Amino acid sequence: PQQQAQPSSKVIRLVVLPFENLGSVEDEYFADGITNDIIARLVDIRSLGVISAMQHNNREQSAKQMVKELYVDYILQGTIHREQSTDPNSRVRITPQLIKTTDDTLVWTKAYETTEIVRIQSDIAEQVARALDIALLEPERRALKTRPTENMEAYEYYLRGNDYFYRSYFENDFRIAIQMYEKAVELDPEFALAYTNLSKVHAKTYWFNYDPNEERIAMAKQAVDEAIR
Repeated sequence: PQQQAQPSSKVIRLVVLPFENLGSVEDEYFADGITNDIIARLVDIRSLGVISAMQHNNREQSAKQMVKELYVDYILQGTIHREQSTDPNSRVRITPQLIKTTDDTLVWTKAYETTEIVRIQSDIAEQVARALDIALLEPERRALKTRPTENMEAYEYYLRGNDYFYRSYFENDFRIAIQMYEKAVELDPEFALAYTNLSKVHAKTYWFNYDPNEERIAMAKQAVDEAIR
């Protein structure tokens, strides 16, 4: 850990900062959830070394620190504004910015206004690859086009579940996360990602002795079986 070697020039190192929420304070979870899903799509691109700065609240400080310590080549940041707070079908404005760290050049930006928020995540990842002159392989292109769900209400519950699941290890947060994920898969029984996290939170509920019963493990197994299906 004390020795840092210059990374290979074949891999472009990109840090993704939390997209700034310009809407209601209630939509912080929404902005963070969208940012995390964009990161998840970028990770599928083989020529990118993606670093998440989601744990840093100070965007400017975290970016400068990562550029200095981790030899970051580019920064992806942006803003998100949802017109109607907590409305899964509301129009959303997303403005990503890709910045070159050596000279702070704005390499690419675009203003999106849409209700198809899942599709926009794929497009942002593709546009970043194009701006960095990365030729996508066909499996990567297919992966970027994949949509976890077509049901925006189910996706809204999934993001809320993520917000509670990852915010702490408290029992109440886990229980609310379970409720959110269960609602998501009720609205879309084919929502594999929601089943995946539902399995995780059931398992953690057992692991932290909030409900150390075999029934809880059975719930985790059932959820992961649904995800695999």
